[in-house]
Amino acid sequence: MRLRDGARVWVCGASSGIGAALVHELAARGCRVAASARRADRLAELAGSARGEVVPLTVDVTDRAAMMAAEGEIRGRFGAIDLAVLNAAYWGQFSVDRWDTDVIRRHFETNVIGMAHGVEAVLADMRRRRGGAIAGMASLAGYRGLPRSEAYGATKAAEINMLESLRIDLRPSGIAVHTICPGFVRTDLTARNTFRMPFMLERSMTRPPSLVPYPGALWPPSRMESTSACVRAKVTAACTSPTPVHRAMSAGRRSMLPFHTRRTRSYAA
Repeated sequence: MRLRDGARVWVCGASSGIGAALVHELAARGCRVAASARRADRLAELAGSARGEVVPLTVDVTDRAAMMAAEGEIRGRFGAIDLAVLNAAYWGQFSVDRWDTDVIRRHFETNVIGMAHGVEAVLADMRRRRGGAIAGMASLAGYRGLPRSEAYGATKAAEINMLESLRIDLRPSGIAVHTICPGFVRTDLTARNTFRMPFMLERSMTRPPSLVPYPGALWPPSRMESTSACVRAKVTAACTSPTPVHRAMSAGRRSMLPFHTRRTRSYAA
């Protein structure tokens, strides 16, 4: 199956950043897209500007009942969900000078428990059909500890571990599971950061489906342009055979989808 011609996709965390860009791209390809997030106004704007079918759903991923109800509503409209993109996330800088366990708890509730709710919502029907794909949006921050990232980095490490385990356990059921690890992307979350963020990418306002590099990035224009579609390519791969990509990831090599690398610099997106 390819991500076009009526593929049925649920994008969580769709109101901005990677999620919004994916909704634009998938709708333009002819996919039937359900876009969920907490901010109803952003979703309405997104649905109105997309070049294709987009169903907006106001859902908080931390609310298990709401996520289960959203899956039922999407399945009622589309018949099934071919791909679930679990992209919702929370990011806040952490300070050891003012240790606050509640900040860590909020990160885990949104990032880890929210992703678990998404998996739970789609899993039963995918297992019944013996098909489908789950793409989880983790982060390169999950591989190494970073300053002021005690909360966020810990959740991304947990997401990576969860998704990699799921991939093994669900493969016999015909369900593909993909772990996506971007670097810095210009979103409402990263807008609060005060430190330098190399290789920053952002959505083009003139080309809604695209991601373009932040002007301060250090790559030459040819490389920046060639990597502007990394996020889209990674999620597109969720409906193809996962084996070559996973083998490249497991071996720690730079894969053909180049922002999931365990060493040297990241081709961030």
